[in-house]
This record gives sequence, structure tokens and C-alpha cells, in this order.
Amino acid sequence: VVQNGNGKDLDKALAWADRAITDQFAGQSNFQTLSTKAQVLDKMGKADEAKALMDKALPLGSITDVHFYGRSLIASGKNEEALKIFKWNREKHPEDKFTTFVGLARGHMAVGKHKEAAQYFRQAAPNAPEGQANTYEMLAKECDDKAKNGG
Repeated sequence: VVQNGNGKDLDKALAWADRAITDQFAGQSNFQTLSTKAQVLDKMGKADEAKALMDKALPLGSITDVHFYGRSLIASGKNEEALKIFKWNREKHPEDKFTTFVGLARGHMAVGKHKEAAQYFRQAAPNAPEGQANTYEMLAKECDDKAKNGG
């Protein structure tokens, strides 16, 4: 959603998000609808409302939903918050052997903790989808190199 000079686009987006959640015939309160509304609220400068809504959305999200939400936080420069989300995802899904480790690796990379990131990439690598283990081993090596160089 792109805000024009007077904010009407965000107002429309908020109305649509509300409708997606509360419409009596088609509305659903789920991760997608709640997180979409939270994103709109955040863009409107209503960070506290957005956070409260995400607190409701997170338990409704799949392991992948939460992972990509964390990735979006990194893309927005909210690295510390992203790391918290990746840690939360891991706590909620201790049985997972891949996605949550990749999330923890990406979160630690984002906050400059490359040694820790390398360890998590190495934990994820053996459980990567077929043909992708080497990618995560290479990411671990890159993190090791950054850690050795003071990063």
C-alpha cells in the first residue's frame, strides 16, 4: 500500500483490512488478515496498535508465516524485533529442524552476531530441502569469515 500525500490510500487499506477481518459473511480473523491490518497501522504511524495486533496474529500463524514475518522485519530495518520473532518461532516449534534454525541464523546475522548465525545455519543444513544443504553450509562459512574479521 502506497500512501499518497493526504493518506487516503492508507485509510482505504485500513477499511479493507477491517472488512477482511470482520465482514459477517466472509471475514476471518487469521494470521493473514490480522498481520495485513498491522502492516497498515504501522505505515500509518500507529506502531503500538500494530504491535498489539501482531501479538494476536502470531499464535495463529504457521511456522512459515512467522518466519516470513521475521524476514519482513529485517527488510524494514527492525533487526532486533526480527530476532525476537525468530526466537519466538523456535520456542513454539522446538520439533522443527530447518525453518526455525534458518530464522535464528538470519536474525543473528541481522544484528551482527555472525558466529551464532553460522551455528544455526549449520544446524539447518542437514535438514534443508534436497539439493540446498550446500547453500546453508556456504552461508555458515560466510558468517564464520565475517565473525573472524570482527563482524
